[in-house]
Amino acid sequence: YNGSAGAQEAEEYWEYVPNSFNITVSPASTVGIGVTVTFFADTDLTPIQWQQSTDSGKTWSAISGANSKEYSLVTTADMDKYRYRCVAGTGENEAISTVIVLGVISEIAITQQPENTEVTENAAAVFTVVADGGAIEYQWQYSTDGVTWIDLEGENSSVLNLDSPYDRNGWKVRCKLSNALGVVYSNS
Repeated sequence: YNGSAGAQEAEEYWEYVPNSFNITVSPASTVGIGVTVTFFADTDLTPIQWQQSTDSGKTWSAISGANSKEYSLVTTADMDKYRYRCVAGTGENEAISTVIVLGVISEIAITQQPENTEVTENAAAVFTVVADGGAIEYQWQYSTDGVTWIDLEGENSSVLNLDSPYDRNGWKVRCKLSNALGVVYSNS
């Protein structure tokens, strides 16, 4: 509230001063290496200065030349988990945007395929897949005909351990690996 009250009359006015605003990113906040990413500031305050943090937000550095509502960059592998924000306005009218954490990942590349396994009675069948890439999600699947694949509920790691494989004799298993850049299937 800003205003004054006099003996004759009272005048009252309100002024809204935002202390935060949103920023958005396109195409997404998790992308591959070599992708152009553009950040947009939703503010009319000036001047604008984009900032970057390489230490989880402990310290912030002004990005040279990044002084408009849009800021674009081309991602490199070392930018994974960098944080970006925008500071706009001055003095009492200064506002700091929300923060976007940039995820820079690579496409999935399977480096070790699961191998066929023969087990003896009362032994477990263990299958392992090893892959490079960022933010990988795993989903093991089985098929009795090699055409139709069904997710194995709760089997979401790089290792599949089938405790009683005898009732699954003849099953084919594979792993579906996915991240923001796509889906890859292991050999069965």
